[in-house]
Amino acid sequence: MKTLARLALPTALAFAAPAAAQQVIADVGFQNSEAVRYDAAEDRYIVANLGPRGPGNDGFVSLVSPEGAVLELKWIEGGVDGLSLHEPLGLFIRGDEIHVADQRAIRISTGAPARRCAPSTCRTRCA
Repeated sequence: MKTLARLALPTALAFAAPAAAQQVIADVGFQNSEAVRYDAAEDRYIVANLGPRGPGNDGFVSLVSPEGAVLELKWIEGGVDGLSLHEPLGLFIRGDEIHVADQRAIRISTGAPARRCAPSTCRTRCA
C-alpha cells in the first residue's frame, strides 16, 4: 500500500523528523523539490519534485525515512505506468490516498494512478 505538500527548496531538503533534530538532505537526486509531507501511518516523508523545469511530464515523488535516507527516489514518476505528473506543487494525505496537485490537475494515487480531477470539481466529484 503506497501513500503522498509544501516546502520550497531547490536541491536540498530540510525538515524536522517526528522526534529528532532538524536534518538537511542534499545531493541525493531531488530535482526542484517543492513540497513535503510526513506520513505518520507509514513513518516516512513524501517529497514532490518538479523535475526539470518546462512542460514535460517528468515530475516525481520521493520517499524519505525519518533518519534522512532516500527510500525510493522516484516512487511515483510522471510518464511511467500511465501516470501524468506535470510539476507537482503540493501534496495531501487522506487515508491511504495521496492527493498531488500539479500544474494541470489534482491527481489521486495510492502509489499507482487512481483517478484525476480538475481543481474546480475536486470537492464534489473526487471527495
